[in-house]
Amino acid sequence: MKNRLLKNFPAKLFALLVAVLLWMHVATEQKYEHTYRLPLLVEGLPEEYVVGVPLPDSLDVTLKGRGKDLIKLFFSEGFVVIDARGMKLGERFIAPSETSLRLPDDSFELVGFKRTEPIRFFADRYANMEVPIESRLVLEPADGFATIPEKTTFSPEAVILGGPERLVRSVKSVKTVADTFRNLHENTTFAVSIDQESPLLQYTPREVSAQIFVEPLSTVKIEDIVVRVEGAPPYTTLQLTPATINITFTGTTDAIESLSRENIQVIVDYITDESKLIRPVIFHPSDIKVVSTEPTHFTFSTP
Repeated sequence: MKNRLLKNFPAKLFALLVAVLLWMHVATEQKYEHTYRLPLLVEGLPEEYVVGVPLPDSLDVTLKGRGKDLIKLFFSEGFVVIDARGMKLGERFIAPSETSLRLPDDSFELVGFKRTEPIRFFADRYANMEVPIESRLVLEPADGFATIPEKTTFSPEAVILGGPERLVRSVKSVKTVADTFRNLHENTTFAVSIDQESPLLQYTPREVSAQIFVEPLSTVKIEDIVVRVEGAPPYTTLQLTPATINITFTGTTDAIESLSRENIQVIVDYITDESKLIRPVIFHPSDIKVVSTEPTHFTFSTP
């Protein structure tokens, strides 16, 4: 059986190839429909204008043609074009049509666009403006150190925005990309990118230098801070024990040096249960932290 199959094998193989080629020729000569995703381009917009609203990157277009022509389009360029020649300042809505197609040749028949609504187009004047930079950097210091985000500086201090006038005038600032810097223990400089929030805007420069300031932490212990009792009725016989607290704070040198008793309040709520331990509530400037307290809890007792 095997020998019979192999007999005259070259001739059989040739016949099979001829049959496949004939089938492919017949198949590719027949007409089919296929949907392509074609890039959208703008042509002929006057030099004094720019595109003022986001446009779709591409449109889905269904074409009809011979199989071999449809296959050919996979390997050549086709586009949907917005003809902006002669456009003036303002908004218009454009419905793509057969005249919007730029195809390798005229052997294709347009069946239709998948998008049914017109494309919103706005021709705007070009403008540029300098805007400040906002930081979106997360700064995590090493143990024993503190970062000072409010001292972070950028070089250059501002970015020049260019693009559609209406959009440029609405921007008050630009932001850095969100990024985290960890284990910081000394002043340092990093290159950071500007977040491009709109594809219609150009950012100059796209990258800036961020100078980050880091200080070793300082500590201070403030003793005998009077604790205030909230909610005690008049003439109560219960007394807070003890009546004062010692607190150790940590923070940057500037924050610690500016700390005073007037910036600190310690409060406990009045209760009549003499056996219950009460944790104090401590109010202090936000740029320092409490390390420890002496004592950690209070009680009310009868003198």
